[in-house]
Amino acid sequence: MVLLLTFISFATGMVYFFGRNIYAAIVFHNTLALFGVMQALEKSGNLITYPQPIYPLIVMAFISVIVLATSDILFIRRKVEAIK
Repeated sequence: MVLLLTFISFATGMVYFFGRNIYAAIVFHNTLALFGVMQALEKSGNLITYPQPIYPLIVMAFISVIVLATSDILFIRRKVEAIK
């Protein structure tokens, strides 16, 4: 299990290293995490517990992406442009 998670972390790092895009790395990592959680729920027989999406979690995910994008635009990119 630890080896699998190490591989996933390494793969996510490679996506960021070669793509230089934090958003692509986040989407890649979250996609792998989603498949992992779904497989674990299916193997344990608990997948039936979640017959429909949990909308507060989806809203929270969108809010976190908005906060990340806003902080990137307002703080990180502005500092990089000021350095140039």
